[in-house]
Amino acid sequence: MADTISDLPDSILCHILSFLPTKHAATTSILSKRWKPLWLSVLNLNFDDEAFENYKTFRKFVYLITFSLRDKTLPIHSFRFKCSAYNSFQPNDFNPIFNFVMQRGLRNLNLIMFHRIKLPTCIFSFKTLEELKLSDVQIGDFDQRFSDIGDLDLVDFPRVKTLHLIRVYFKSPKYVAKFLLGFPNLEDLNTELCVSRLRKSLLPIENLDALPNLVKARICDSYTPMCLVCNAKILHVEELLPASWTRLPLFNNLTHMKLSFNPWFCYRDSMWLLEKLQQIPKLQHITIIQDCKDADIISYKCSEDLSTVPECLSSHLKTCCITGFRGSKHEFEFVKYIMQHSKVLETMTFKSISIPKFELLMKLSSCTKGSATCKLLFQSEFISQFPPTILVFGVLVDLTFVCVDFVAAMYVGIAGELGNEKIWNGGSIYISNAVCFVQIMQLLPASWTRLPLFNNLTHMKLSFNPWFCYRDSMWLLEKLQQIPKLQHITIIQDCKDADIISYKCSEDLSTVPECLSSHLKTCCITGFRGSKHEFEFVKYIMQHSKVLETMTFKSISIPKFELLMKLSSCTKGSATCKLLFD
Repeated sequence: MADTISDLPDSILCHILSFLPTKHAATTSILSKRWKPLWLSVLNLNFDDEAFENYKTFRKFVYLITFSLRDKTLPIHSFRFKCSAYNSFQPNDFNPIFNFVMQRGLRNLNLIMFHRIKLPTCIFSFKTLEELKLSDVQIGDFDQRFSDIGDLDLVDFPRVKTLHLIRVYFKSPKYVAKFLLGFPNLEDLNTELCVSRLRKSLLPIENLDALPNLVKARICDSYTPMCLVCNAKILHVEELLPASWTRLPLFNNLTHMKLSFNPWFCYRDSMWLLEKLQQIPKLQHITIIQDCKDADIISYKCSEDLSTVPECLSSHLKTCCITGFRGSKHEFEFVKYIMQHSKVLETMTFKSISIPKFELLMKLSSCTKGSATCKLLFQSEFISQFPPTILVFGVLVDLTFVCVDFVAAMYVGIAGELGNEKIWNGGSIYISNAVCFVQIMQLLPASWTRLPLFNNLTHMKLSFNPWFCYRDSMWLLEKLQQIPKLQHITIIQDCKDADIISYKCSEDLSTVPECLSSHLKTCCITGFRGSKHEFEFVKYIMQHSKVLETMTFKSISIPKFELLMKLSSCTKGSATCKLLFD
């Protein structure tokens, strides 16, 4: 077999090898003479001490590649260096390597140290770097001559667009601002900072200019000045504390915001957040994540009058998503305010809620809506595999799939269950506007005594309650009068005794259901046992369904030949209907 890969140009092979750790790339040298020198021409170096038996071997390999084997005139575009905490790493081992790669036109630098190593001062002016990612390192005082915010010439990263600082330690908050201001063209910022000493002499906010080109920011600390990121379009704030947002600047470009509240602060007066929305006039999408145990312990009051509705609610907000909704007083105040004043709101989504959905719906049903098209969405692990349940103040609309267990009356309720949330005592939650699919499990006759009109329903799956299956199946034909556009029906039966109780029809079936006359294409019955009422049902379906394509039987309890004989004399409404056995 021809070795077509080896025939590729050196540039392509080196590009392929650049995605491998350097140690793995080196192993390709044993493949053939063609591959032996290639790995030394790769422009990306990736060193990870976990791939070596001990630190001594790791250090020797790094020095060998950097200073001996590799052509020193070759550029280095990307340098990743990871050193685990358990190794006896010494800063003096790293500084010569770092000084060398800086002189090779480095574009991407990724340091994961686990030693809180203090970075050498040469890093503070890096003209070629485009991406900088630092983890578990310490940034010192830059220079003892730094005395005011104007002395920024020692921190100069003119081309960096991506900056990630994870567990990076600064001596004081003022050095955080001084460092970040050295990235004038930054577009993507991710910070998780630590400050060793908190000092009172913080830099005045009015003296700090926002990063002009910032697009996306993730802030997971209280030390990154918000005034520096106020030009961002996408903002994710984790471990949010009220002290971080006491003087929030104007976010003129922000359209997407995600807030993960600090555990000790969530569930405090959520109106505080509405006050802050005044500073985000163009916000379109907001996500709030809460994960805490105690509620309403401390209330963080608003400092402004909310008589003026935030501009983003009046004109821009389209989606609001809340994860960890527990139903506290302040949470309900927040949700009602959002729904009442958001003129273009499309969806209000609740995830992992701690109260029954029905209770939440009842409390929100009396709320005035600012947007006539706003929909309430509920998402949980149980129903994540299906499209979300959509309810607009008690009425299901635009629903593509409903999975209901133990449905009662014409409501989703009365000792019922929707998704995985139990609902008691009923309620006016109709499912009659379902667009496509309805699956009902543990079906009981009381559930369908007054069935509404399902004008849009095309797919229906019924799993009968064991004590009801095989009772007068003509009862189901009566109910088909209420589903005029049904195209596909599946019936699942799992019971042992048959024909014990007959549940009689309450209407005259002289009128054939419209779905049989015009729409029904497939009918599938699982658990067919051959009772009198089952045969009556099947014969009626086959006789009156004008466009029926298949009648399928699964897990039947009588011989196929016997079933065929009994159905052979049945008049078929559709000449193309086929009997299938699975």
